[in-house]
Amino acid sequence: REMLGPLLMLPVVVPVMIAAVEASGGIIRGEPMESLYIWLQILVAFNVIYLMIAWLVFDTLIEE
Repeated sequence: REMLGPLLMLPVVVPVMIAAVEASGGIIRGEPMESLYIWLQILVAFNVIYLMIAWLVFDTLIEE
């Protein structure tokens, strides 16, 4: 039961971690910003998705 939380969070967190590492690595390597936009767009998209899910589920979680 205690392992269920981390196992469920793994598929949610991995894409964000990959995008963050790729974007940071590109900045450290001195790549042009144009090549990093895809990773930044992925991070922004996940941020919007997570915020929308949190906003939609908030009332339900507070009621219980």
